[in-house]
Amino acid sequence: GCRYLPWSRLLTMMLFVWAAVSTAAALVGGAVACPAGEGYPSPIDQTCILCGEGTYSVEGAANCTQCPAGTWNDQVGASSQSECMQCPTGTWSTVAGAGSASTCIACDAGKYQAAVGQANKTTCLACPSGTYGAVQGASACSACPSGTWSEDFGSSACKSHAEDKWTKRSLRGTSLRKNPPGPINRNCGHLQDFQLDIGASAQFTDPPVSAASCRFYADTSTFGPLCWFPKGPDLALCFDETCYRAGVSSPHSITLQKPAGPTPLTVKNLHLSHCHVNVLNFMYCCSSVDYM
Repeated sequence: GCRYLPWSRLLTMMLFVWAAVSTAAALVGGAVACPAGEGYPSPIDQTCILCGEGTYSVEGAANCTQCPAGTWNDQVGASSQSECMQCPTGTWSTVAGAGSASTCIACDAGKYQAAVGQANKTTCLACPSGTYGAVQGASACSACPSGTWSEDFGSSACKSHAEDKWTKRSLRGTSLRKNPPGPINRNCGHLQDFQLDIGASAQFTDPPVSAASCRFYADTSTFGPLCWFPKGPDLALCFDETCYRAGVSSPHSITLQKPAGPTPLTVKNLHLSHCHVNVLNFMYCCSSVDYM
């Protein structure tokens, strides 16, 4: 006939089955979670311990989570991501789970980075022309002082010469006043405005006699009753037969090399019909190559 198990033995078997099911549930993530700031050291070990440096856990989590790249945390038992400190401006880090600020890397000199918590070197931006970044880890670039200039992106210093130099920034400053309509000789002088008739030119005879490097700046616009759709550049800047075409109704800054000898600078209106040219904010500055 049928045999019945004693109650004590049946209860023992039920408890064993319940324990086995609980253990299996824990292994697949069904375990009782740890308090905030703690987590299991491994899926098998269900002993809640404090989260280590560079990690955190919220209430109800079974595991500690790494602080994201661009952040760090040097404390144990962090209970939220807000306790992960952000790398400061001018720095970045690709390291997740960082335990100190030493993983935050400074942007190179000549670059800047204005936001905190950045996780990629590409967030370091090159200083624009007319500015420089002398130190690593800069949050902003500095404007070149008066009498100095930088024409390249990512400059760590501004260039200067024995003779006066200028930049677009200094030219546009309120301290400079335009001269009356010219043209007049103003090598390394102030801004001036003048007009060139159709096909006309103007000459400036004061550049150095020696070989020189010359920088120019000008705004141009065209006018005339039949000057409806002008094409191409407005000006040619020339030393003898060496010319550079510049300006299409917009600011333009260029550098030309002047040969040795008493060679004047010639500024030509390239429009041979219909269009006069307004030359505004014109500036030229020639430095002998001995100073370059």
